[in-house]
Amino acid sequence: MNLLANAEIDNASSGPGNRTRTVAGDLSIGLSVLVTIAFLLLGSLNFIYSYSRDRENLNVKAAELAVSATEVLASPVWNIDEREIQRLIGIFLQYDIVTGARLVDERGQVMIERRKSFENAHLTLTRPVERGGSVIGQLTIWYTAAAIREKQMETLGFLGLALAAAIVAVNLGTRRLMTRYLKEPLDRLISGLDVIAAGDYRFKLPAASQEEVNRINSSVNSMARELSIRETALEDNRQRLELLNLAIMDIFSGHDTASLIDQALKSTARLAGASVAAFTPAAQSSSTNEPGEQPIPRLLAAGQILDLKPSEASLETATRLAEIDESNKYRFALKSRHRHVGDFTLGFDKPLDPPTHALVKSITSLATVAMIRQSFIRESAFLTAELKVAESVQRATLPAERATNPLQNSWAEIDYHYEPVLRVGGDWIYVLESPAEKSVYALMGDVTGHGIAQSMITTAVSGALETLQNLMLTGEEPPVRSPSQILGLVASVLSKVSGESNLQMTCAVVKIDFRKRKVTVANAGHQYPILLLPSGTSGPLAPKAITGGLAPILGMESETQQRPEDAEMDFPAGATLLLFTDGLVDGRSRSGNTFHRAFFHKLGTIPSGTRPRAIKETIISEFKRHTSQGSVKDDICLLVIGSSSDGGAKA
Repeated sequence: MNLLANAEIDNASSGPGNRTRTVAGDLSIGLSVLVTIAFLLLGSLNFIYSYSRDRENLNVKAAELAVSATEVLASPVWNIDEREIQRLIGIFLQYDIVTGARLVDERGQVMIERRKSFENAHLTLTRPVERGGSVIGQLTIWYTAAAIREKQMETLGFLGLALAAAIVAVNLGTRRLMTRYLKEPLDRLISGLDVIAAGDYRFKLPAASQEEVNRINSSVNSMARELSIRETALEDNRQRLELLNLAIMDIFSGHDTASLIDQALKSTARLAGASVAAFTPAAQSSSTNEPGEQPIPRLLAAGQILDLKPSEASLETATRLAEIDESNKYRFALKSRHRHVGDFTLGFDKPLDPPTHALVKSITSLATVAMIRQSFIRESAFLTAELKVAESVQRATLPAERATNPLQNSWAEIDYHYEPVLRVGGDWIYVLESPAEKSVYALMGDVTGHGIAQSMITTAVSGALETLQNLMLTGEEPPVRSPSQILGLVASVLSKVSGESNLQMTCAVVKIDFRKRKVTVANAGHQYPILLLPSGTSGPLAPKAITGGLAPILGMESETQQRPEDAEMDFPAGATLLLFTDGLVDGRSRSGNTFHRAFFHKLGTIPSGTRPRAIKETIISEFKRHTSQGSVKDDICLLVIGSSSDGGAKA
């Protein structure tokens, strides 16, 4: 097809406005130019040579004529016979090379001077006239080259005519020869190429008389044969690919293992022509934990799947395969992710060629891929269901989602924001109320990583804290009195449920005593809690980090394990406490800047008396604006606690 496209481009470029050039025409013009140059060179050389030769002859003849004239004129000059001198000078002037003559006596007196023309003489010769050894006069003869020039012009005219005749003869002759021995074979070759380019690869160029053209024709015929073979192979491959695509759709459309195996058997018989195709399941292994049904034996014969009982299928399969020569049997294993499902046995009437054998292997490989895909789908569905349950359980532990919320009639006003980066995360919040102490315990933790394992840790901790909350609500004497005790309880739960996973957790426990107006903190490697202190009725809140009460990160092994201690400070009226995880301050903007600096700057602009909900919404709104074109790669937790009994609070 490329040849046809090139021919179309050539035809387009040789339209009415373009002159078409041919090899014969170019060769004719080239030969004409060469002949012209050769004639010009030869003519120039001949002209120069003949001109030089004629001038030399003129000089010789002039010298001879001058000598002859002096000898003839000696007697008349001596006798002073003017009539004879006139007659003799007239005779000499009849020569075409003589244009004039002058004779003087011994005294220098001009005796006679005659000229045929007054053109510049080509040659002037003066010779003495002697008589008896004495000089009796001098003869001067003027010679002309007009005859030579006339002769050369005739020669040039003849050469021009000969050159024109030669150019015409060469042009016509070469065109005729080129047309016969070059253009016609090339036209036949081009016509044959057009036929081949149109797709008729069976066309064959005839043999040519010229060896070179015949070799080109042979090469073109060989190319056509190769193209025909490749075209046939491409068509066969195209048909195989279409059938293979159908097989892929059929195999992958199977909704269970049985339908997948049936489609693989049918596709093998349809594509490769298997006369018998059977599937034998592998022995069920009790060590595998992969979900999925156990397949039954299958047999395909005469294009039909035989629905037999396992024992009947085995007997029928053995009988059918026994009729096939062992060299014409092919076996392939069907595997899933964690188990050997079974084996395909294919029987053919004759040995398979390599392409068909490769096609059979492709089909069985597709069956294995489809089997693995089914396994992934089953496992994904199972994990999705488990993840949904884990998400529901984890969200049920949040303060506003708990079945029993002890803070509905509390002294504290609480709001929070919880946003895991995945469906479940490692950040958690819990709030406890101690009516006997008129106190609130706020807890926030961050388990390393994200996922189901982390959600299990947070759920276990929440379960222990739920038990502790029930004890606080029902008992007269609170079971714990300090954040450090609760932090120790959380550490104990983490060590029991994490096992050998080496999971670690940062955790901060804050106790707000509304009776004594005190806040107590125990912090195991968590972000410092922030205390927002009022600075008047109209001034902004003053943020202050609580840096005391530090303890090691929970789950971190240490030979000198430091016991958690409590740090206490005042919690005046109008104050607000913030707890947050590192996911909040680590959120990045488009330019890569974290939210840490913008967070603390925003805290310093919040007016005194702003309620916890408004503080939370202000912080989260600023966080989303900061990270709108950036990235958030960690769970986000924010807990805001203030006194609900403070008067004059802003909405």
